[in-house]
Amino acid sequence: SVTSETNERELGNFQYVINSPDRWRVQIEAPRDANTGKRSRPSTIVRGSRKKAEQVKAQMLIDAGYVSISSDIDVEEYAHSVFLNRKKKLIAKGKFKIRTLESYEERLRLHILPYIGHVQVQELRPIHVRMVQDAAPTDAVAREARKVLSSMITEAMYDELLASNPVKNVRPIDESDYEPEQLDVEDMEVYLWHFKDTRVENVVLLAIGGAYRRGEIVALNAEDINLDTGLVVIDDALVESREGTIPETPKNHKARTNVIPAVILERLRETLPESGPVVTTLKGDRMKPNSVRKLYEKTLSTIPEGVPRIPLKNLRHTSLTAVYDATGKMDSSQIHGGHSSEITTKKYYVRPHDTQKYAAAEAVDAFLRNEGLESI
Repeated sequence: SVTSETNERELGNFQYVINSPDRWRVQIEAPRDANTGKRSRPSTIVRGSRKKAEQVKAQMLIDAGYVSISSDIDVEEYAHSVFLNRKKKLIAKGKFKIRTLESYEERLRLHILPYIGHVQVQELRPIHVRMVQDAAPTDAVAREARKVLSSMITEAMYDELLASNPVKNVRPIDESDYEPEQLDVEDMEVYLWHFKDTRVENVVLLAIGGAYRRGEIVALNAEDINLDTGLVVIDDALVESREGTIPETPKNHKARTNVIPAVILERLRETLPESGPVVTTLKGDRMKPNSVRKLYEKTLSTIPEGVPRIPLKNLRHTSLTAVYDATGKMDSSQIHGGHSSEITTKKYYVRPHDTQKYAAAEAVDAFLRNEGLESI
């Protein structure tokens, strides 16, 4: 549990908000100010159960400097009172994504806490990790749950609740090669034709031409694209969360630039507005990310038979693979896609087409012929 160094009655209390039993007023006694000698009494209103109010109070006490983490704290309380609350603080500092927090909360709620939430953190062993992995409905879910659990245990190690991470003593789930479906050059031409004069035409042009993420595209303004040079500045993104549509930095927290191919730039000169959002609703407002996805899928449903119908995100895969096929350099694809690591580009995004394989064979053939080997 989370314990205080002073009598709890003096530090915090709960009160029902009048006529609203699912709302609680939580108030604590903060330490005296070192300069003024005055004691503050911060309070807040919490919607939900008393347990949720207790978790909020525990965090308020931690923030006030009164609280230490007890060695007998269980996984569920540690997850809510410590681990997730620390992530929320990182969000406020711009060092963590709100959508990532929501995915952590979901994985904890569905795939971790129901199985090991009652276990004391200091008692966690490899068997508990295997319980979480074995209970997951798919290997992909098991890998994600394992990742969140490992992150939380690492946090607990910093709090000196554990000396080592039991996740590292459990064999990871085999991960088959990720093979995202992509478009070849002919299919890309069909897509560019099919989405012409639709409300998501600019989305397809920018996804294929610049490998931009959906949230980055909807955050773009016409002013971010230099129609003379093709240079595009990506310094913002929009994501949809439980709190609504919110602005964030790009996925790796860094702004970047890249250049749109000339053939795509020609189309953009015709389709982009003079200023403002590059993707808008019928009323001219900036379109939300989920609306973009729905419109894309609706338009995709009428594409000619025989042409692959791939998710919007796979246009990004297609673009990055095209860069690699054209240059033969993985770091070129990495830079184009804004990845912080070449490993990410290689593992999840780029799948060379046969053209690259033939080019490699032709290069070896030319070398052998230059060395005097004409036939065997």
